Amino acid sequence: MTLHQLEIFVAVARHLNLRKASEELHISEPSVSQQLKLLEEDLKAKLYVKAGRGIELTEEGQRCLSAAESVVRQVSELRRSFHSKSIESDLRPLKVGGSHGPSIWCLPSILAAFRRKHPTVLPTLRTDVSHEIEKMVLNSDLDIALITAPSGVDSLVYMPFRREEYVIVASAGHPVAKKGRFTLADLNRAAFVIRRRIKGRMTRTEELLRDIEKRGIKVNIAMYCDTSEAVKGAVKNGAGLGIVHRDMVRPEIKRGELKVIKVRELEGLIKSYIVYRKDRPLSPDAQAFLDFLRQRASKQPVH
Repeated sequence: MTLHQLEIFVAVARHLNLRKASEELHISEPSVSQQLKLLEEDLKAKLYVKAGRGIELTEEGQRCLSAAESVVRQVSELRRSFHSKSIESDLRPLKVGGSHGPSIWCLPSILAAFRRKHPTVLPTLRTDVSHEIEKMVLNSDLDIALITAPSGVDSLVYMPFRREEYVIVASAGHPVAKKGRFTLADLNRAAFVIRRRIKGRMTRTEELLRDIEKRGIKVNIAMYCDTSEAVKGAVKNGAGLGIVHRDMVRPEIKRGELKVIKVRELEGLIKSYIVYRKDRPLSPDAQAFLDFLRQRASKQPVH
């Protein structure tokens, strides 16, 4: 394992795309793939899987990312301390966190847009489950974050960001997909494919299924998967219904491979929140990012 391999892995995890990471690092895409393969062989772990035109980290990859980011960050800080006249010394760090959903669906594009308006700010995006992100904010390891499962910590501010558009999807040939209108009763005893729990915490999909069952509907779990991409693949092959973020399945919906099962009673159950410390003022750059997030927030109110 080398520092170079860890830096490549962190870049790939940031973009979730090997080509974009290779462009950032100014090395060829085959070199990126080779270094990642060597890192996986050294760790004896599968760190990522292909996801459409990009990649998605496995649970082992998420654990590796947390440690790799720490190493790369410490080395970067050491370099800056001895090279004060370097280009990066003129950039101000902004430490942003996100739970797994926002880190995939919106934070990369939001940070890219923010950087275009604030070129002297250098953002770092860290990803983990919501309660771990909250801890990082409390410990000042992060300036600000976006999460979907708030714990309600007294010393944190939770500002509604937007309703996350999770949808129930089925393969085009699924019996439920052939109905014109859907109610909760149509989901009674339906088989679902869902993501496996991360770090022992209930996933947002499981929470939504729990909300469904509270309404008197019995659901069955047909399969657990490690990644959202695996869930999508299983659903396309008829293993059951899936609950995913709409952004993940837009191409498949457009091609007619998957059909959205609209259930009015379930709309708007999952929301995302901006999180930062209540007892400490935000830095000017973090405040600017907070204002930027407010501007990007959905106009639809989150209650």
